[in-house]
Amino acid sequence: ESDRLLRWGQMPGPLTTSSLGVDLKSVLQIAYGHETLQHRRFHVLPYLCFSLFTADRSFDFICPDEHAAMCFVLALSRVCTSAVGRVMTRSEFTSRKGWCKVKEYCRYSGLSVPQAFLNAIRGRELQNELEGAIFAHTPPAQHAQPRNMEDDGHLAAPGTVVEHDAQRRPSGGSSVQTTYVGSGRRKNWPKPGETWVFTGSGYDV
Repeated sequence: ESDRLLRWGQMPGPLTTSSLGVDLKSVLQIAYGHETLQHRRFHVLPYLCFSLFTADRSFDFICPDEHAAMCFVLALSRVCTSAVGRVMTRSEFTSRKGWCKVKEYCRYSGLSVPQAFLNAIRGRELQNELEGAIFAHTPPAQHAQPRNMEDDGHLAAPGTVVEHDAQRRPSGGSSVQTTYVGSGRRKNWPKPGETWVFTGSGYDV
């Protein structure tokens, strides 16, 4: 069985047998995010950092972006079968990355995690109250008046539901019939004397 080595070197490469590396079979722990030290040492974002610990030392890495960090951590977690701290699924990595961002925000804001969540809840409640006040003071929209489709020169789009006035009932009342315009052909156009009301969309013809 070939050795499982993680190698690195100077860009643009290529890597050679003399390049530095670590035998992945000797990795005892995989650390990610705030579990590493390089984000404090070099002032970089913690969710871009991961470390490999062996019995002799640690190997610390800083990735160029979040996607690269995810690929490294997930791949190394599959290869280093006996290591502690493995991340086996993408959803688990996303969860840990999200908590890294929350903790980093709290660190820069000088807040604890409970305080940050409480502020977020209060901010959402204030936003809901503001939206409710705006809605309460907004005048209702003017309803569109029934129009004759022939006069407007409009044709119902396929699948549009329209309503038109039916003949009056013997009791003196009136009923409203709903017609489904399936294709917008001429046979579905309103007859002379009928008043149709759009409840969907239409297009000019």
